[in-house]
Amino acid sequence: MIAMPKRIPILLLFSLLTFPAVLGQDVVVEAGLDSSMIWIGNPTTMRLSVSAPRDLSVVFPDFKADTLVRGIQVLKRGPVDTVLLDNDRFRLQKNYLLTSFDAELYYIPPIEFKVGGVNYESNHLSLKVISFEVDTASMELFDIKGVENPPFVIWDYALPAGYVLGGLLLLLLGYYLYKRFRKTKQITEVEPDPELLLPPHIVALQALDKIKSEKIWTEGKYKLFYTQVTDVLRKYMGRRFEIPAMELSSSEILDFFRKNKEAQPVYEQLKQLLMLADFVKFAKFQPLESENQQALNHAYGFVENTKPEECLNTEESEAEPKAGASVTDEGTV
Repeated sequence: MIAMPKRIPILLLFSLLTFPAVLGQDVVVEAGLDSSMIWIGNPTTMRLSVSAPRDLSVVFPDFKADTLVRGIQVLKRGPVDTVLLDNDRFRLQKNYLLTSFDAELYYIPPIEFKVGGVNYESNHLSLKVISFEVDTASMELFDIKGVENPPFVIWDYALPAGYVLGGLLLLLLGYYLYKRFRKTKQITEVEPDPELLLPPHIVALQALDKIKSEKIWTEGKYKLFYTQVTDVLRKYMGRRFEIPAMELSSSEILDFFRKNKEAQPVYEQLKQLLMLADFVKFAKFQPLESENQQALNHAYGFVENTKPEECLNTEESEAEPKAGASVTDEGTV
């Protein structure tokens, strides 16, 4: 039988006692100063860092009233910088800008952190603040001088005076132009819009004749063609029926003419025209040649069938053919 050494229990007890301390080495807190000696009033940076496993929460110290210790002020707190390390660890660092206005050697005790709910203390620091030496023996003192009037410099007043003068000239120029404009407005007679002197159906038919002669749909400009045709009809509707047709949608226009007795004979034609125009303008639909011609015919038909009755009777009486004369339809393509 082999006897066990008596040292083993002692070594085992020592290992158990030191095991928590070894685990505690996973967290390392440090404190350091960029410079341990500064002139009075000058700043220096204190760097606090924590190295720990990533799964632990870290709380940096919060110095109350911006005072680190008596005589040392905290001017600024920097953000927390994070650096990932090996073995699933990280290193957090935060900078504090310090200064002091009293010449003295300051002792900064260990700073307390909370890592994973456990308190840890850093190393202590010391800061030496040096004052400037003043040679009072050779220093010459002077009385406080009284208030002196500055010398007169014309350029100090030229710029403000120029601004004031320029402003007055602009006001005078504006007043002159305003008076001249009012005088011209009173003398000049406002010429009425030529289109307003003609009946709305005449204006619409002339505009459709122009669109018909240009034949832009043959060049593939379908959207422009249908925009021109519907704009002519909308302007005609606005004057003829006194509705804001230029601001109404196609469905709103159709709702209005669905209830209008004068438009019933050509309502379906108007509906086909407006629906086809919307397809071309908004859905990039490319109509056939026959559809373009039919759309123009529908526009002519709508104007012809909804113009005022007195205009219709007058035109019919003037257009009565003589014996042997033939009547041609100018309203078709």
